[in-house]
Amino acid sequence: MTCDSALNSIDIGSSFISGLVPQTLSNFAISPTVSPLGVNNFVGGLSFSFTLPDTISSSDIFVIAFPANTSIIFTMRSGNIGIQGASYNSTNTSLIFTQSSSNPNYGAGTAITLTFIKYKAPPSVRPSGSISVSVLQGGYSKLTGSGTVSAVANNYSLSVAAASATVNAFTSYTFSFVMSDPLTSSGYIALTLDPNLCRTASQVATIQSNLSVSISGATIKANPSTQVIAATVNGSATYSLLLTSLNTSASYIPTQTLSIKVSNLQNYLSVLSMTYFSLSTYYSSSLDLVANANYSGSITLQPGTISLMSVSSTASTTYTFCSLTIELSNQNPIPANGYLMVVLPGDLNVLSVYQSTINISSTLVSAVATNYLSNNSIVIKLASVIAGSTNLKVVVANFLTQNITKTTATFILRTYDQSFSPIDISSNTLGLALQAGNPFNAFTLTRSNTTNSATSNYTLYFEQLQNSTNVTTLAISLNQSLLTSSLGQVY
Repeated sequence: MTCDSALNSIDIGSSFISGLVPQTLSNFAISPTVSPLGVNNFVGGLSFSFTLPDTISSSDIFVIAFPANTSIIFTMRSGNIGIQGASYNSTNTSLIFTQSSSNPNYGAGTAITLTFIKYKAPPSVRPSGSISVSVLQGGYSKLTGSGTVSAVANNYSLSVAAASATVNAFTSYTFSFVMSDPLTSSGYIALTLDPNLCRTASQVATIQSNLSVSISGATIKANPSTQVIAATVNGSATYSLLLTSLNTSASYIPTQTLSIKVSNLQNYLSVLSMTYFSLSTYYSSSLDLVANANYSGSITLQPGTISLMSVSSTASTTYTFCSLTIELSNQNPIPANGYLMVVLPGDLNVLSVYQSTINISSTLVSAVATNYLSNNSIVIKLASVIAGSTNLKVVVANFLTQNITKTTATFILRTYDQSFSPIDISSNTLGLALQAGNPFNAFTLTRSNTTNSATSNYTLYFEQLQNSTNVTTLAISLNQSLLTSSLGQVY
């Protein structure tokens, strides 16, 4: 407005002031009332605290706006300011609160807290979108503050079962867990294998090209898309399987019990225990971790079998030095620098003079044999790989047969890898049988007189080659014509 010297109006005009922004609430903080706050948790509440930078009156209105997937689910609250009626706007997920008419004006510097007893946490560990608190005057924002809420991943229990725990076997593993949190239609599952399923070239090859994955659950695809990704566990190389395109529709994947079957995995080549399997669920992307499931048990692989086909010696008599031949067939490969152990039965003893070789058909295998007298075994270290299902022949030179013709107890055969972890063990029993005893040396017979029909002493002389510690009976056969009514004594 313009005026003359007497303040009479000359021109008049008007305009609006625009572009003003609300003042920021000081010391603004949002805090869950439970810690840690788990994904999708709705047991605890949510507390807001801030300091007023300006005065508010009882007619001013509080508006709390929430992003998608997180909100107050029960409007009961507490705080140090009189708040009354609450209304919920489902369109923009906001809560509107009026103050009690008896509220005084609150001046700048007033600290205010407002706590809601029920709050639904975000659906993943990704921080929530902005949660804002505004103070409105006349329908316009006067004061405002905003923050986010972060949750931690939930933990599930994971069970793992192997269809076969035999070493080197191609088998399936089933992973089961209760998925307590929903996923979006673009959510996925990451399954990390124990590194001992990924150690050999053969294991890696089947993982990369031959896996079959199926899922049993509700409203979820039985055969999801599977992506194989290299991973590391405690410094050991392994693989993770990303299972995507899970849903049969565009809707959410509901909470449910899931079983994931991974077929054509290959067990490690020797006995060991596997304790690390893990699984993670993701809400919609790699940033949206929902839960982790860790295996707390142990799967111990079992040895394969060795078929013991024959045990024979070049001598058929007791206590005779000869060559021993053991024929066998191994189920699983023996790696280079692996071992074949021959454990002799208790009625035979390993001697330091034994010399052992191993053959495939008529071909000598490069190997070094060591005699272990303390545990009655022969250990043969193999220089090169022995394939599975190979017919092997172990020959022991300078072998000493047993003391008696009774068939020995069984020989026991075992194979091991380079670190002496078991691979196969003999599954059947087979001992060494002999046909006859060893003949006495220097056998002579004398009598005290040569008169016919006279009583006489007969004396047998012989040399016994073997130790007689275990001999309990000496049997002497006499011609019937030499027998009298009373038998003489044996000295």
